[in-house]
Amino acid sequence: MTSVVLTYKGPPSEQKDAESRLRRKLGGADLVCRATNLFEAQVDEQLLSLIAGDAQWQLTFPTYAEIRKPATNLNKLREKLAEMK
Repeated sequence: MTSVVLTYKGPPSEQKDAESRLRRKLGGADLVCRATNLFEAQVDEQLLSLIAGDAQWQLTFPTYAEIRKPATNLNKLREKLAEMK
């Protein structure tokens, strides 16, 4: 299994249909929505070739640091909240 990030590159009006087609292609694989046009999936090698052939989706492989890196610095948020009180 490989962790991949899929970015939707097609027109916004067709995104829901493209997402439905992608979910059907992936079958039982997990597809997690991370942002409006950004998805994360755990797929095997056979599914990678299917996804790579779809022009509406850009396929990238995240590094370990990108996966584990927190989106926000919680310590700074706590400091700001403490200052506001």
